[in-house]
Amino acid sequence: MPVYGPTPPPQPRNDCSGDELARTPPLEPRRWAAWLCAQLAAAEDVGYFGPSSALWQLNREAVLGLGLGRAVLMQLAHPWVAQAVLDHSPAAGRPLDRLLATATAAELLVFGSRAQADGTAARIRQVHANVRGALSEDVGRWTRGTPYRADDPEALRWVLVTVVDTALVVYEATLGRLPDALIARYLADAARLGTMVGLPVEAMPRDRGELTRYVGTVLSDGTIAVGQVARGLAEALVRPRLPAGTDPFFRVYAGLTVVMAEALLPDVVRDQYAGVLPRRYRQLYRLAGRLGGALIRHVPLSARTDPLAARAIRRSADPAPAPA
Repeated sequence: MPVYGPTPPPQPRNDCSGDELARTPPLEPRRWAAWLCAQLAAAEDVGYFGPSSALWQLNREAVLGLGLGRAVLMQLAHPWVAQAVLDHSPAAGRPLDRLLATATAAELLVFGSRAQADGTAARIRQVHANVRGALSEDVGRWTRGTPYRADDPEALRWVLVTVVDTALVVYEATLGRLPDALIARYLADAARLGTMVGLPVEAMPRDRGELTRYVGTVLSDGTIAVGQVARGLAEALVRPRLPAGTDPFFRVYAGLTVVMAEALLPDVVRDQYAGVLPRRYRQLYRLAGRLGGALIRHVPLSARTDPLAARAIRRSADPAPAPA
């Protein structure tokens, strides 16, 4: 789950080498990845979901990490979210930090222990409680001066839905259509996760149909609309100015998240980001996605599993049963 205030340092590589259990994560990217791996490996229980949950079954797929650019661009397409990031986040000019902060919080909420999940959720709630302001532009159905707050249930719902919807879209685009029953279980798990950060459980869609209708409604009624604030933030994500010495893997990863966003964003959102996304490669991206998906389906699950999730799965090999 993303936060609108301070963000953790980047996690460019799922490299689980290292054994750091420092209280706070280091700033160097590879050491940060090792720190997160160590946190997950040392967790004392399977958390609130566990290996039998739909969240673990789907989120273990490493390819879902490539959807983070899509999720962030969809989040920024809500004027409240974009304005909050601009007004309150030190990562406003570094949206890749926000992208990776989303991934980090999600890993700890989903694959961390109950204590780790509780701590992450508490920090998110604390940050959101202090994020308030007013829109600086007319955009969609919103007028300049409209007040916003990060802990508003509608804003929270949109942010969580972008993460869930992106995971499902990326999964089905690369690995094939999911059974509706599994999607319902996944959404139920996501609703439970949402309650941890202040979202009422009934606010989340319960099945594929409700999810599709909700997203379609907010995309068509002006609730979701890309303004100048969002475009400015998105520009920094799509064409980041990375410091000299940035890990080459991170550069490739950042580029791939943009490719995935261009290929899989809803048409109406992609069109509103015109001039920001490199649309001239759209057909090439889609062809590459189809070819990549065909290859991924033949890769064994163990080889497709995100190393961070793999740590949690190994940890749970002989634990107490997952929470009901």
